[in-house]
Amino acid sequence: MSMISFNKSNDPHPPEEVRINTDAVLYAEATQPDQVGKTVLYLQGEAEKGVFLTDAITVVVDKLGGGLMPMTRHYLAGPPAAGASIVFVAPSKVSYARPGTPGAMIGFWVIRFIDGSDVRVLGPLPAGL
Repeated sequence: MSMISFNKSNDPHPPEEVRINTDAVLYAEATQPDQVGKTVLYLQGEAEKGVFLTDAITVVVDKLGGGLMPMTRHYLAGPPAAGASIVFVAPSKVSYARPGTPGAMIGFWVIRFIDGSDVRVLGPLPAGL
């Protein structure tokens, strides 16, 4: 088990140190401008809430040691004004990927993780997933 440290973003400040088990990371995403922090990590078993960090997405992905696959997030209600996020998915934590449901918008995939949580991404999926 590999542990790394980040500064957790709190509101109100100051940030506090948080240690993350790199094996528990499902995916990472840059936050929208109206959210606290710069990056949010979604962890196995806690994927609904995420951990908000003060570090930029590039720093977080680099500290996680690579192996994450970048994909564009899909939003059912359309992307936010700031644009669609890029999510960095850990392929080892993916249980399966399936195309969007029939009758829904074409071109997106639902990625289901081993803990039962999921994220929608735009197709095509990267090679190796």
